[in-house]
Amino acid sequence: MTSIFHIKTEDLNPDFLEALKKMFKGKNITLTVDVDMDETEYLLQSKANKKILLQSLNQVEENELVNTSVDELLK
Repeated sequence: MTSIFHIKTEDLNPDFLEALKKMFKGKNITLTVDVDMDETEYLLQSKANKKILLQSLNQVEENELVNTSVDELLK
């Protein structure tokens, strides 16, 4: 059985833990913490992505827009 809880750290409190204990009484459970990340943060993790994104932003700011076809993008 899998249960997923999305909760803010400020909402973690003894009441939440007690509720978990009651829900899964007598069971062994595994808690995994996975920090939610927004799309920009995710894309900027990679040095290569970050470089490309920053170059693209700079091109927009400098009004250096590039026209291309869908066929070119799919190559």
